[in-house]
Amino acid sequence: MLYNTDTMKQGKTKTTTDMTLDRGNGETDAVPFQRQRPLNLPFKLINTPEGLQKAVEHLREYPRIAIDTESNSLYVYAEQVCLIQVSVPDMDYLIDPLALADLSPLRPLLADPAIDKVFHAAEYDLIMLDRDLDLHVHGIFDTMWAARIAGWPECGLGALLQTHFGIAQDKRMQRFNWGRRPLPVKALRYAVQDTHFLLPLRDILARELRRLHRWEEAQEVFAELHQVIQRARTIEDYNFWRVKKARLLSPTERGVLQALFLFREEVARQQNQPRFRIMSDKLITRLAQTHPSTRQDLARLDFVPDRTVQRYGTQIIRAIQEGLQNPVDLPKAASNGHRDPQTDVRYETLRAWRKQIAKQRGVDPDVVISNAALHEIAELNPQSIAELAEISILGPWKLQTYGQSLLEAIKTGDTM
Repeated sequence: MLYNTDTMKQGKTKTTTDMTLDRGNGETDAVPFQRQRPLNLPFKLINTPEGLQKAVEHLREYPRIAIDTESNSLYVYAEQVCLIQVSVPDMDYLIDPLALADLSPLRPLLADPAIDKVFHAAEYDLIMLDRDLDLHVHGIFDTMWAARIAGWPECGLGALLQTHFGIAQDKRMQRFNWGRRPLPVKALRYAVQDTHFLLPLRDILARELRRLHRWEEAQEVFAELHQVIQRARTIEDYNFWRVKKARLLSPTERGVLQALFLFREEVARQQNQPRFRIMSDKLITRLAQTHPSTRQDLARLDFVPDRTVQRYGTQIIRAIQEGLQNPVDLPKAASNGHRDPQTDVRYETLRAWRKQIAKQRGVDPDVVISNAALHEIAELNPQSIAELAEISILGPWKLQTYGQSLLEAIKTGDTM
């Protein structure tokens, strides 16, 4: 069914059709693209197998499509994809995975590298599509990363839509429960905005990246986004080591953190609530550091909400007492950022080198090279371009662009 949210109210829409699509090789195609006010965006809600098949057939006619997902992560223990938005110049589709038992028609489309898939901040979407729906995406253009590589000061989707299209997103919808059914029109209208403008935004960014001679760099970053799927697959369970400051605690404090973490997991699972609605990572970390011994001591802590004490006070004290009896050492593979003194020196030298490069280029430091890559390079200590290439941390563009100066930074660190 085609929904036109303005027609529902007034029976008319206002559109313009003056958009071009950049093919990615310097060529552009003139296509009718509906630039409309947010309230006027028409869309099709896809919740039947027949509708999905027709949508896929239509989508395959285009060299690129825009994609986003919505989940219910703020409302349940185990979040899931609740909506998939897919846009092409003449239609916005909202696909309901909760209503469709079989999404296999989407697989060849998403896996086809010849069709560009335009996302904004793709990592979470890629992980969720892979994990929940067995949908694997190839041929990615990420507008968030493109904006960062171009050195734009504002890279959030809301800011980009406001700047380039005069669209103000409804922030009240950012905490909407996408697991609700039926979905209200205002939610669907909000969801459409997330992809409707991604294709023209992609073209703006593509031209800017080419102007700055950063197109090849961006393509390398987009290709590396596939690695987030592999990393996510290697994480068997959500465990307490993923709490931000776990490795900075003492063994006794880590024992308490682990016990509190496991208690929170049990409660969240039983109540089907997100972990943060039971206790935040920050709260369980501070409790691990202070480890109150009685419920009264717990209630005296100003950072513990009264509601938490009332609901879980006794269980929290029990978990703390259990944790104090079971200290946890760092795993042998973990080093708390301190592999050995010389590795630390190399790492800090590389960080200083990266900061200088980023300043020269007008980008954030992690656009140059990520912290994780710097840590690994500092530890492996390559001494030549061949060795740096062999460890496969940097792609061809970064290896050619930064390789020699990076090695010089390593040598500087080794002489300090």
